[in-house]
Amino acid sequence: MKNYVFMMAMMLFAVIAFTGCSDDENGLSGNAGLLIGTWQSQHSEGYQKWNGKKTSEYSDNSTSDLYTFRENGTGLNEDLERPEHGYAFTWKLEGDVLSIIDGGEAENYTIEALDANTLILAYSELDGNYESYSRSTYVRVE
Repeated sequence: MKNYVFMMAMMLFAVIAFTGCSDDENGLSGNAGLLIGTWQSQHSEGYQKWNGKKTSEYSDNSTSDLYTFRENGTGLNEDLERPEHGYAFTWKLEGDVLSIIDGGEAENYTIEALDANTLILAYSELDGNYESYSRSTYVRVE
């Protein structure tokens, strides 16, 4: 009887141990394919703070920003109003964090929403007394 109880406890432990955790708790890494394509900005909003006080705030509906994500981990940012500001980058998705690497430096965005048609990215930075936050909404165009 002791062996039976011990075996049942071990089986229960194994089931919990192997199904209770996941490498990708929110499922976005497994859906990186949803990110592949071209996304056009629709709305951006954000703020900057210095010493805890807002020094600037913005909200705009500019549609001039395009991001293209390719399956091979490369991409292209295009500014339709200022083409000289476009750049190539590499990217990776881990959980809900999208890293865009340009010139060896990574900017990490939190994906707040991703489906076949909508991408919402949030970015925040805290450096000593300086803080910034932005949230941008994109729609798929290709």
